[in-house]
Amino acid sequence: MKQPPILIHKKTYYLIVFVFFAVTLFNLQSGYAQQADYYYQRNNTGIRVNAGIGFTTLVTHFANRPLNEAFLFGGDYDFSAYFSVGIEGQFGTLQGSDESHNMYYQSSTDQYFASTANIRLAPIGALFSDGKAHHDFQEYLYRLYLGVGIGVINVQNTLEKATNPQTPAFGTAVPNGTYMVIPFNLGTVIDLPGLFGRDRISLNPNFQVNYVNSTYLDGFQTVKSSLSLYRMISLKVKFKFWPKPKPSLF
Repeated sequence: MKQPPILIHKKTYYLIVFVFFAVTLFNLQSGYAQQADYYYQRNNTGIRVNAGIGFTTLVTHFANRPLNEAFLFGGDYDFSAYFSVGIEGQFGTLQGSDESHNMYYQSSTDQYFASTANIRLAPIGALFSDGKAHHDFQEYLYRLYLGVGIGVINVQNTLEKATNPQTPAFGTAVPNGTYMVIPFNLGTVIDLPGLFGRDRISLNPNFQVNYVNSTYLDGFQTVKSSLSLYRMISLKVKFKFWPKPKPSLF
């Protein structure tokens, strides 16, 4: 049987993660501090919509975990610059394969859709921010958040049997289903003050680990305690449409 292609090897995956966050943390706009002084803390609350792209890896019993695309969309309400709640939808592909160990199913390709509600807190900013404008890196650090959520994921798996399986599946394959998912998030928010003014357009790099409350995320089990996780690195563009930034009085 033909093994699903490994789109990106593990070393390349870690390189992508490094470059991804290095680029997003780079100073994208000159004169950021002056822009921040002009508008700082005038509208830290508000509603934002967002959309973006991510890359997923399936973390189950498969040895090969190719990187696949996923797409994200959602909305958030910011109570402050450091605390928000939101909803997120994502859809894409999860894939795993393992020919060398001759498992009963040597590959699984999962087309999934997930919908979650999330809460995010930036503890450094919440505890230590002095309410003044800061240079780029310090502001990114203050807005470094941790998040957790809950929701559901629907999976549609395509399974490929091995030609000479050595390990039986544990129970009956369940290729399709809807399960509870708990996402854990780590990320930051990077304001782009040169686009429509401060606090309107921002970038949101994020690393996410998703726990699925089922051993059938990839459609079958090899052992009773099969892992059911998937990871995602993503970059979203966020647009704040209410309230609009207030003009300076001076």
